[in-house]
Amino acid sequence: MLADLLRSLGVPAAGTADVEQLAALYRSALAERRMLIVLDNAADFAQIEPLLPGTARCAVIITSRERLSGLTLRASPHRLTLGPMSEDESLALLTTVLGKERADREPAALASLAARCGRLPLALRVAAERAVTTPDYDLRDLVSELDSERLDVLGVEDADVRTVFSWSLRRLDPDAARLFPLLGLHPGPQISGRAAAAFAGMPHTFARRATARLTHAHLLRAVGRDRYTFHDLIRDYAAELADREVTDTPAAVYRLVSWYLHSTTAATHVLAPFRFDPMAKDELPRGVHPLGWTSDDAGALDALRWCDAELPNFVPIIQLAMDHGHFKLAWQLPIVLWTYLLQRRPWAIWIRSHELARQAAQALGDRAAEGWVVTNMAEGYRRMGELEQASRLYAEARQLRSDVDDRYGLAWALAGSAFLAADLRDDGQAQEFADEATQIFVQYKDIQGQALCLMTRGDVLRLRGDLDGGLALCALALGMMSDIASLEGQVHVLRKMVEIHLARRDFNHALALLDNTVVTSRELRDRWAQAEALTRRGDVLIELGRRDEARASWQQALALYEELDDTTGSRSVRELLAGALPATAAGPGSR
Repeated sequence: MLADLLRSLGVPAAGTADVEQLAALYRSALAERRMLIVLDNAADFAQIEPLLPGTARCAVIITSRERLSGLTLRASPHRLTLGPMSEDESLALLTTVLGKERADREPAALASLAARCGRLPLALRVAAERAVTTPDYDLRDLVSELDSERLDVLGVEDADVRTVFSWSLRRLDPDAARLFPLLGLHPGPQISGRAAAAFAGMPHTFARRATARLTHAHLLRAVGRDRYTFHDLIRDYAAELADREVTDTPAAVYRLVSWYLHSTTAATHVLAPFRFDPMAKDELPRGVHPLGWTSDDAGALDALRWCDAELPNFVPIIQLAMDHGHFKLAWQLPIVLWTYLLQRRPWAIWIRSHELARQAAQALGDRAAEGWVVTNMAEGYRRMGELEQASRLYAEARQLRSDVDDRYGLAWALAGSAFLAADLRDDGQAQEFADEATQIFVQYKDIQGQALCLMTRGDVLRLRGDLDGGLALCALALGMMSDIASLEGQVHVLRKMVEIHLARRDFNHALALLDNTVVTSRELRDRWAQAEALTRRGDVLIELGRRDEARASWQQALALYEELDDTTGSRSVRELLAGALPATAAGPGSR
């Protein structure tokens, strides 16, 4: 190549094959010239190093699928990483190839076509050319083909996306080459380096180097610290390679889902160390190292952040486990997520994960497992306010757990049934269920369960008009929750105590407890509980005639609901704000 460049510059290469001599001649030839040199599709730094001029009078444009890190040793390059085109750019490219008339004829299909191509210029060009060569072919038909066989549709003799992607694979080291197709099996939107290590059964240090190599080759994209994602088309290519090349897929999936199960168990134990976990888990596969966190506030915050980051992955991972026959892992993962689900309330994920878990338990014929799952589903529906569905599921849960003589599980099904009965103002059923659950919790020395049942019995007294008795029982329950450091439990009990004080029209005591609830919810990092307490606090402040403070409390609640994208909560608080005049606008003596 250097000899050809020298001849084009009018410099004979004198027949030498020595690269250093040719490079010296090349730089001498450029010393007095002003030139723009384009080095396209560079494989690595070693390939282009002899082609770099020795003078600042020349500019060089280099394109490559690699990062070419060695360039920083020779120059201070300006790097530009090209991602997919924007939506407008993609539509403009398709319109240029198809012609405006045809593009305007099917605007919705045109936008879908751009999306299916991942807005990659090569894919867009190939798809558009395919449409041009079949003028009677509707664009929506091409979109349907892309949905079912995207890589085949985007493969033509002189411009095949598979071929282009394969160029980036050729220079990978063995670890990166082995990891790449496995990552194509990961069904979630992102994967962490440590999850990748478990998937491949390799040490994290090896996986970290492999993911770095894949990122440098632009086969992966870093989206955060030690977190990665694929472009859709590259994911398809990796999954296709996995089907052909990965011979131990079930074992790899088992390692991955086991890593998720044990990491989630560690996270939720830090978030709620008081919670008793009777579930027997299989031993970890060899070479799989789950995450762990310290038992202090910093550790709890890190564990919560990890769960937040992994939240979009949980349902796809459960489905992956089921697809490969790992049904025990598939039902256990939603169960160990319980503490996190209570705190964050991602309703759709809560319900969908447990629907899959129930299918997995039924596939195993494990009625004890199904009892756990159905109990959790019932509580999810209760908290969502779908009380009829919750009632049906709690009845199923009690029956399942009685059938298999799962006494501890039955206690939780009874406790939840008691909560639901109190919600329905059925004080007799609530008392009966709470008393039966308490007897079992005492046998298992489960303080949290006992405290929740004591709280329900206090709620029963409230329903029966014995407000002092209800308050006394709730105060005992609050003390028990404090003894085991259950912030979650304290928030539950404080809410009940607030309602009792409001029934007594003791607004000052209710306000003091709501202030405590806001602080405890903040420590718990439960933004929903905090928003609910702030909303209720505003209601009480209105009763006390402190309108400006009420508006401030509601505004804080609104900010939290908007942060959580809770449209129902936001709407209700906006209505409260719209209906409350500021104190300065109210008449004297008004409340």
